[in-house]
Formats: sequence, structure tokens, C-alpha cells
Amino acid sequence: MKRMFVAPDPGRLRLRSAARAVLGIGACLTALGLAGFPLPSMCAGGLAALLALFVVADPGCRSRP
Repeated sequence: MKRMFVAPDPGRLRLRSAARAVLGIGACLTALGLAGFPLPSMCAGGLAALLALFVVADPGCRSRP
């Protein structure tokens, strides 16, 4: 059962990627909340921040023509 939740992560790449995602979404939601946006707009902004992070960080996009 332990193997299902614990996996090797050389260089802590997955941990860094997850931390960047959490920090990016948190920063986006904090900025939108301070600006006075309603909750549905904050949810859409958080999803956009997550999508942008993974699109920019995807190494496969750079190799495409």
C-alpha cells in the first residue's frame, strides 16, 4: 500500500512542479480576491493560471514546429 503513495522523484521535479502550481494559483486567487472579483471569476482565473503554468512548462511544446 505504501508504494502506491510513495514514488521515486529524482531531482524533486514533481514536487517543484506541484509547488509552482500551488503558488501560482494562490497568487492568482489572492490578487483577484483583493481586486474584488466574485467567486466564479476567481475560479476561472485559478483554472487559467493552472493551464498557463502547464502549457508554459511543457517541454513538448518547444520541440513542435
